[in-house]
Amino acid sequence: MNRTKLWPWSSLAIAAAFLAPPAAAQPCAAGGTPSTVITGYNVTTSPHALTTIVGNPATVAIFTPPADDPISGAIPVPFPFPYWTPNVGTIQVNNNGWVSVDQNYGNLGALAYQNSAIPSTSAPNAIFAPWWNDLILPPASTGSASYLVDGTAPNQTLTVEWTQEETWVAANTGNSDPGTFQVVLHEGTGVVDYHYDPAGILGTPGSAGTAGATVGWENNSGTAGADLTGLGDQNVIHPPTDFTLTPSGFTTTGTVTPSYTMSTLTAAYASITGSPGEVVTWVGLSTTGAECGACGNCTDDDNAGPFAMPFPFKYFLDDVTSFSIDSNGFLAMNGGGCGGYINQVPGTASAAGTCAPWWDDITHRPATARTSRLVTGPPGNQQLIVQYENLTPWSGGAGNCTDLGNRVSFQLVLEEGSNNIEFRYAPEVLGGGTWNASVGITDLSGSYGIDATFAGTNNGSLPTNNFRFDPCEPCGQMSTFGPGCGPIIASAGGSATPGNLAYALTETGAPPGSFGLLFIGTSNTLLFGAVPLPFPIAAFGFLGGCQVLVDLNILWGTALVSGGGAASLGVPIPPGTPSCAGPVYAQWFNFTPPGTVIASNAAAIVTG
Repeated sequence: MNRTKLWPWSSLAIAAAFLAPPAAAQPCAAGGTPSTVITGYNVTTSPHALTTIVGNPATVAIFTPPADDPISGAIPVPFPFPYWTPNVGTIQVNNNGWVSVDQNYGNLGALAYQNSAIPSTSAPNAIFAPWWNDLILPPASTGSASYLVDGTAPNQTLTVEWTQEETWVAANTGNSDPGTFQVVLHEGTGVVDYHYDPAGILGTPGSAGTAGATVGWENNSGTAGADLTGLGDQNVIHPPTDFTLTPSGFTTTGTVTPSYTMSTLTAAYASITGSPGEVVTWVGLSTTGAECGACGNCTDDDNAGPFAMPFPFKYFLDDVTSFSIDSNGFLAMNGGGCGGYINQVPGTASAAGTCAPWWDDITHRPATARTSRLVTGPPGNQQLIVQYENLTPWSGGAGNCTDLGNRVSFQLVLEEGSNNIEFRYAPEVLGGGTWNASVGITDLSGSYGIDATFAGTNNGSLPTNNFRFDPCEPCGQMSTFGPGCGPIIASAGGSATPGNLAYALTETGAPPGSFGLLFIGTSNTLLFGAVPLPFPIAAFGFLGGCQVLVDLNILWGTALVSGGGAASLGVPIPPGTPSCAGPVYAQWFNFTPPGTVIASNAAAIVTG
């Protein structure tokens, strides 16, 4: 065995790597929530300081008169901004005085303008609401709604301004007492400002439901929030101060909380229909005899199982020994029973034990509709793929199973060894029906979960990207990721505990006679200043969903792979490494001279 290093670093370099903050996956968080999740905001007040963005050449118009209840499309947040996800992707702006975060809202009807006291589980959720009421820009108005990205990194802001908005009185008519107000998002910190023009809003109430406005914020499930004025939905004049919301609730002590890191991947749905070993559960237009819904001839509200898990698998750190397949687009982990057509918000008690790539009231009405499963891969590196293909929404009415023309196809993939979960989606075929689906995972008790789209039960269209859920690791353990990409990575010499100088990383199933090249790094994403790979990314040719470590902080060594396909390198963990530090990422590359990569796999390690 031969060991080489890029730099003359001692084993203290490994300790430094373990001390580095996590970048993607994480150790199991302590307290009641993962350490990267905001549980609330500290609120402070300040004198009014609104500076209009109207007239700035970089300001982007969202709504101009006439505008009643429109909602914008997704507006990218072009800088890091934490909310209930570590990094917000988009916002939507509604003319009725609120901004939603990472939602996919369409026309919400009365829910958009009939403001309620906060918090409320009814849509809209995940909102910043500086002045939520039934607002209008009448035809003769000079008002607008607009946004501006300003400043330079790392101090950029995104300001949304509602200018000269009026309270709705009747069609195309406001109350002629306009008001102007803003929401300002601050890069990196997650801080949010509400600014108000003290001269504005609002005099004579309009229609029922518009007697007063709501001022506050609400989380993505509507289960937590804050009323900033104490007046509920009865604010009739702008607050006497501005507000600053500073994130709080980053708990780092207490009991271990099961959690996952979620990442998005390019859609890579590959149908298993007709594959050797595929087990078909339902096909379109078949009567299964196990119906608990109204459509006895198109597999409506059915449930199959429980089936034994084909390999050891942990879900939120709990052992899963069986699963049931629900025709409404989710797995019940260690569960069973019929029904589930009324989808629930992921992460809530009513969604306990569900793993839901697309949970809605779904039927197998098309003749090509199909639900099936397949176990693939070698022992120790297997995948369970559960596939829903060419399904359509329930059309309504007892016994009425009309084919509405919609088609959704998606898969749920459980991975042996890593305990990772993937949701994979094919392009949606639009038809005459509508969707209101849930997308996410919830633990067996209903205490924890991830709402993948942050849209609750209001997903109206199939996601265009895949989701991957990488579990946090208990102290002293490691988790592989990228199963199916190549060799199996593991550890030897005991657990990853401080002072364990015998700790080693191994691989099996590697190409005999190749060189195993071990990198250790603090991220599994490309960061500025990372050591570049000595070979092009395009040379990898990995299967969809596979990941590679590209932030190469430490080249730890090389080993010749034995004729049995195994290699090992010692990675001593010095004494004094903090408990539960990490994770660090390890990646074995298998190559042949002069540098052709022929296999790879990786792991996340958390010291205990």
